Amino acid sequence: MRKRSNLWRDVSARVVCSSLMRRVWVGAIVVGLPCAICPASVSAATIDFGSVANVDFTPGETYTEDGFTLSVLSGANWGIFFATGNPGSGLIAGTFDRIAVGDVLSITRNGGGFFTFESFDFGAPGQSTTDGVDFVGSVNGVQTEILANVFTGTNYRTGNPMFGGSINELRIVGASQMDTGLMLDNFVLTPVESSAVPEPASLTLLGLGLASAGARRWRRRTLL
Repeated sequence: MRKRSNLWRDVSARVVCSSLMRRVWVGAIVVGLPCAICPASVSAATIDFGSVANVDFTPGETYTEDGFTLSVLSGANWGIFFATGNPGSGLIAGTFDRIAVGDVLSITRNGGGFFTFESFDFGAPGQSTTDGVDFVGSVNGVQTEILANVFTGTNYRTGNPMFGGSINELRIVGASQMDTGLMLDNFVLTPVESSAVPEPASLTLLGLGLASAGARRWRRRTLL
């Protein structure tokens, strides 16, 4: 009876130890992995065009500000005009003529990378009804978000694109023609810094946790 009692005490001790080890390893993995996969806190950038003037913003030209680049991909009626922003300079879609349906201006991060599109200002010169544009968000060339046919007939106001996730390209695309060009300013864009690949330290924790789980399973079979 004494030997059997000692055996049960030994089994109970091993079970308690195994339970504690399982909690330690799970905790270590949970603490370690988020460091590698959670987005870092990054300040938003506001593209406000300062006091820039480029009335003929044509295909092949670029404008860079706060870590982002605007590139005209197609269309001859994009322009950055002084004193048309909110305040300062602003982008106009439809300068000396109406914006053509399908004209494209692209916004990307310098060097690539993801970002979120938070807001923008838009208005009408002389409060006439403006041409319309689509705001199209994409990931690696595949469209994931769209705010369709944005136009106005009033002074500057702030628009919320209501995009649901991160993108790595924002396109402004000509959508409709009306009386005058659409004034755009103060694009608020927030870089997203994250990695889907765990860091080496996290991989080590994960490997140790799996090894511990395997060892516990082997010991359990031995005891039974």
